[in-house]
Amino acid sequence: SATNSSGMPSTVSGTGAEGIEIPADQAVDLVTAGANEGIGTWIYSLGENVEQGRQSVELFVPVSNYAVDNYVSTFTWSLTDAPTEEEA
Repeated sequence: SATNSSGMPSTVSGTGAEGIEIPADQAVDLVTAGANEGIGTWIYSLGENVEQGRQSVELFVPVSNYAVDNYVSTFTWSLTDAPTEEEA
């Protein structure tokens, strides 16, 4: 979910039951804001509380790649202040 104290960003992805898939080694825009949008303080959270946050992110391993092992994934947030391709 996303909350803020002023203007909401124009796009906030993955906030409903549909979720969002982030392919390995690829970047996905979760939140985008156009000119004069998203100004102020806002929060993008994974779940409404700690328990939902723990359950809201999962690592999918296809059965074709499955092996009895420990699996680890890294999720990296990047904050970018840059024009879109249309604005450039």
